[in-house]
Amino acid sequence: MGTPFKMKGAGKVYYEGSGDPINLNPKDLSKGYFDEHGNKAYDHKETGDVFYEKKPRGESEIKEGTGPKMPSDRPIEGERFYT
Repeated sequence: MGTPFKMKGAGKVYYEGSGDPINLNPKDLSKGYFDEHGNKAYDHKETGDVFYEKKPRGESEIKEGTGPKMPSDRPIEGERFYT
């Protein structure tokens, strides 16, 4: 699938939940908000469908407690007093 072209006055490119691009007039959309995955979303005023500014990302596959080891994961060593 190629990049959708934009004609002057034709609207702006938004994305459906599946990631497919669609040209819509911004006046037909509600005020933007962020969904549970952090995507900037807009509701269509007439149909109630949800459209996104960028291709929507889904739920993160990295779970709490997994992933790369970070320096903050190491235990803090006890204080050392030098004389």
